[in-house]
Amino acid sequence: MRSIKVPREAIGAVVGASITAFATLSIAIVNLLNGFNEQLNRPFQIQDSLSKTQLTADYYRQTALSTYLSSAGMVLMQTHDHRTLEQLATLRALTHATLRELNAERKRYVVMLLQDAQVLAWRPEENQEMGQPAFLSQANLIGANLEGLDLQGTDLRGADLRAVNFRYANLSHAHLTGANLTGADLRSADLSDADLERVEFLNACYNGRTVLNVNIDPTTAGMKKVTESDICTPEVPSSSDPVST
Repeated sequence: MRSIKVPREAIGAVVGASITAFATLSIAIVNLLNGFNEQLNRPFQIQDSLSKTQLTADYYRQTALSTYLSSAGMVLMQTHDHRTLEQLATLRALTHATLRELNAERKRYVVMLLQDAQVLAWRPEENQEMGQPAFLSQANLIGANLEGLDLQGTDLRGADLRAVNFRYANLSHAHLTGANLTGADLRSADLSDADLERVEFLNACYNGRTVLNVNIDPTTAGMKKVTESDICTPEVPSSSDPVST
């Protein structure tokens, strides 16, 4: 049988083509595997990114709270006679700005500080004479956890109190004219003798221990009765953290 001689050039071309094809296939496989691994890792990358964002937001809020407590403490530690009107006005503005930046739990510490300093009570004669500002009037307290606090006589006129947790809180004689209590948790709260003119109670939670003025009918006001063992879960605006109480 006569053998067929294949030219060296042809052999080289075949080998070269084979190498090229193998390299192309290898690259395609590597790219495919990389893409597959990327798809597998993407959820973890997203989760890691979200965690870092959450940590950054949490750090920012804690820094805002610490700065406020330090600045407010320097003013409030002074005796009443040594607090200037400018200091109090500046502190009120700082209070409102800080409350807008904090989440539900951290807002509690702002209110506790002001309550301990006895600057929250409604004293019209004193406020008019001394020019002392109402610190929480028209304040943004959306979603704040104020459970169990003694807020008797506090000036909360026009405040945004949506979804605030007032469970077991003492709000007797508080001034709440024009306040928005939509979705607030008022179970076992005492609102006796409070000024409730033009207050919005829609979807606010109450129970048999909630004390309201006799002229407030929970059903007419759009409130909902929720037992202690059940969960009051109001709809909180997206600018604040969700709250379940």
